[in-house]
Amino acid sequence: MKSQYICKDGSKLPFESTRHVLRSGDSTIIAAIRATSVRASRSRKKVAYLAQFDALTALPNRNLFQDRLVQAMALAKRKRLPMAVLFIDLDRFKLVNDTLGTARATTC
Repeated sequence: MKSQYICKDGSKLPFESTRHVLRSGDSTIIAAIRATSVRASRSRKKVAYLAQFDALTALPNRNLFQDRLVQAMALAKRKRLPMAVLFIDLDRFKLVNDTLGTARATTC
């Protein structure tokens, strides 16, 4: 049986499963065996990548940055090391990303 999950972001993740009906006395059991397809595996990897990297620049996004920052802060605290964060703001980068990002993101 072919089916698909609908992810939180609205994308669809295809999968295949085989189902068997087993009867034992008055009981009925439905056993399902799920087969992961190569296509589904690629879809999962793509979703995971897009959750952590910008589609236009392929640079780590805010989610990945925040995760790594929390890890670095915990390590610095554990080892009692100094730590600093440098913030660089690019003027109108959001406009460039919004303008060019959508077209490129749909071709990935």
